[in-house]
Parts: sequence; structure tokens; C-alpha cells
Amino acid sequence: MKKLLVGFICTLFLTINLTTGEAAKLEPNETLVELGGSFDAKASAKGAIPEEVDGKSGYKLSITHALNNNLSLQYKRSDFKSEEKNVIGITTHAKAILNDINLIYKANNYIDLVFGYEDNEFSYGKAVSPATKSTLHFGLTAHTDLNDKTMLFGTYLKGKDVSLSEIGIKYDLTKNSVVTVSYIERQVNDMDVDIDLYNLHTKADYKLSGLSLMYGLKF
Repeated sequence: MKKLLVGFICTLFLTINLTTGEAAKLEPNETLVELGGSFDAKASAKGAIPEEVDGKSGYKLSITHALNNNLSLQYKRSDFKSEEKNVIGITTHAKAILNDINLIYKANNYIDLVFGYEDNEFSYGKAVSPATKSTLHFGLTAHTDLNDKTMLFGTYLKGKDVSLSEIGIKYDLTKNSVVTVSYIERQVNDMDVDIDLYNLHTKADYKLSGLSLMYGLKF
């Protein structure tokens, strides 16, 4: 995924002079509220619980407010719940709650710089106590307009023990509504794993991936 994203960003730089328009752009004091879900979602853990589970349900929320022409404030939340699975002798499900707050700075018409804070919570129901990891992250979003309604974008964020990669397309349905389809991978490493049943404390690396479909309205 990381190599694909690097290749995508390089392609954007090569095609910058071939594209025009600014699809899905927010004007100053305009807010975009997006709601959607995850499809073909998977969660995996490496460590004390080497498990991979398919997603049963995933819900997503994103609110982006343009403070001025170059700076935006964004809040994002994702809730993931997997199918039931037997974990250390207990039938349970994996659950993740992910929160992000970002400042987005428009460096130019094709690059947005992102600086933010994320809070991640993972659990396996009664099998594993909930664990959280909060940290700062930074990165960029590269984007280019395919036409006056369609934007192609790629995002990469990195922080201590965390990373996020996303590739997608935004399409303006109307002047005030937009649909976004993307593929996302999120990695959170060195998470605490407390298994009370066996009085065990250890660490694990978690990975979430899947397709996302979001519908947004501009206000």
C-alpha cells in the first residue's frame, strides 16, 4: 500500500499541468459533513493474539470546516465491529473506535499538509480489556482534479507507532453534495493487551483495512 501511494503521488506531480478545476473545494466558513461506512473491512492483530477477523459493521463520520482559504479544521471518527470469533476460548468480537482531529493547510493547488492528533481504542469484548493509544501525526494529501466534478486524492499520515494510507475519489453530485470512495489502511503498533482470564499483559500490533463510502453535504 505504501509503495502504491508513493507511486500515486509521483503520478500527480507528473500530471499537474494537464488538469484544471477544483472539485470538492470548501469556501471560507463552509463546512462539509460526511457520513458513511466501511465495506470489505478487515482487522488483524500480530502479537499475543495473532487473529484476523472480517468486519461486520463499520460507521464513519467526518466534519471539515474551512477557517479561511488555506486552513481547515477536521474531525473524523470511525467505529469498527467485527464478526464473532473464538479468541482464547471465548466467543467474542473485535471492536475499534478511532478519533482524529486535524489541521489541514493548503500548500498549493495540489498538496495539503496535515497535522493532527489521533486516539485509538481496540478491544476483544470480554477476552481482552480495552486498550488505547493517543499520539500526534503528520503527513500530506496529494490531489488532482480529473474534471470540474471529480477529484483523485492520496493521503499518508505518520506518527509514533501509527500510520494511515488512503487512496480515493471525490465526486461532486451537486454544488452542495459530494460522494467519496476510498481504500484505507490504518496501522497502530505496540498496543497494550491485558487478558484478565490468564493474568497476562503483553503487546500487539493492529491493522485495519477496507473500502470506505461516504456521502457529504456542504453548509
